[in-house]
Amino acid sequence: MKPISNRELFELLVDTAERCSSTILPLDDDDFEYNIFEEFEVGILSFFHDENLDRLFHAGLISSDAAVLSREIRMEGLAFVDDHRSETGLRGNLNFRRLMQKCDRLLELFASHRSAG
Repeated sequence: MKPISNRELFELLVDTAERCSSTILPLDDDDFEYNIFEEFEVGILSFFHDENLDRLFHAGLISSDAAVLSREIRMEGLAFVDDHRSETGLRGNLNFRRLMQKCDRLLELFASHRSAG
């Protein structure tokens, strides 16, 4: 298997953050839950791993602030998914809202880092 490039890894990181950002709020319940419990969960396990974050930081694709926030999102996201898998009404859950705000903030950090670089 061919290893993924730093750019591809960065795009997967961005895609994962989008799966738990405010952009998913208008989705119907099935698509909303799919984004959280399938795409986001798999993405934070894989692309938000410390080794990948270090790789992207050293490649200059993410800032140190983005790396720190990504680690927080991974830890909180995994705990949230484990604790709320069968719960309904996630959109109003305060912990989910905080996690979503962190993903929104991370996407802002990515955008500002891109424009600065």
